[in-house]
Amino acid sequence: MPPQEAAQLVAVLAATKLLERIPVVKVLDEVLGKFKGVIQNWARKWFLRPRLQPAGGASVDWQLDEHDRDIRHFAKTDEFTAVQDSGSKKDKAWDRFEREDPLPGSVGVSKTNSLFKEVLDMAYKEDRSRVQTFGIPDDMVIQDGRITIVEEAKMYSKKDFERLAELAKENPKQFVREGVPAANDPRQKRFIQLIKHKRSVNYLLNHLDRLKLAKELGITRSDSDVVYMLKVPKHAPEKALNVIKETFEKTLQIKVKIRKIDW
Repeated sequence: MPPQEAAQLVAVLAATKLLERIPVVKVLDEVLGKFKGVIQNWARKWFLRPRLQPAGGASVDWQLDEHDRDIRHFAKTDEFTAVQDSGSKKDKAWDRFEREDPLPGSVGVSKTNSLFKEVLDMAYKEDRSRVQTFGIPDDMVIQDGRITIVEEAKMYSKKDFERLAELAKENPKQFVREGVPAANDPRQKRFIQLIKHKRSVNYLLNHLDRLKLAKELGITRSDSDVVYMLKVPKHAPEKALNVIKETFEKTLQIKVKIRKIDW
């Protein structure tokens, strides 16, 4: 974990555990509850630093380094949720990853979600067996008749990419359809959902006349060129990425590009 998030967690949990051990009578229950809130707010104020201000005035944004970190697993636990309850979601690492270095001309996460939720609603209403087989991309660019669909490998470590590449070589179909299964916890599953996004895009292009938002965003041709962009952190190993890219292109017959960001 980045140092500031680790410090925040320790401070808040320690304060909470301490207060739980203080014997109080019913008359003091309400006061104690307020006091716990003050302690937690104080801890967030002094220990949560998404951006630190070092000597000289330049801001430093804590990012994941090149070690095999995967804070997404912890970030979805009850403990982390409790720490973040009164904080802003923008402080979570995977949200910062989404905002980092977006593609020029991006329509944005909100509009992308709205468009593809409309696609899913229509497709699932027609055929309930399609449920959970279509995907919603993380972002999208529409420019000069080309659609770029962005999928983010959020918080994946070097080992994650290597495991995905190994599976792609051993069993391409499983790699494309399911990804690497979870070992002990469902959150450990590693799956790049380009096959789901392809289904969504194909449905969108085949039903443009029924999707008003698609036209408003500039998708007007059913034969639009589609490129699938995989956004990854800078520590993702090139060798593994090449295997992943080539497997997707060969198996799904799509164009895939890799975009590394300084994360």
